[in-house]
Amino acid sequence: MADEPKRGARVVALPASDFYKADQALAHAAGLDLQDVLIVGRFKEGGVTIVNSRLTQGELLLLAKEAELFALGISVLCDG
Repeated sequence: MADEPKRGARVVALPASDFYKADQALAHAAGLDLQDVLIVGRFKEGGVTIVNSRLTQGELLLLAKEAELFALGISVLCDG
């Protein structure tokens, strides 16, 4: 239905941030009631690390795709 909220609508309402430091972004996320998380981080000296909560491969791919769409400014998937 048209009046139903879309999944991730709260995420889309928050623009990608270029002013949070890593510790600030993590502290902000820690204050939210998140069920699942996918954290992608970059080390100062280079290299990437990925940390996630208990997710299946499919759930992990879905979160990664939602992050990609968010970064591109495209709406994310709808709630079921």
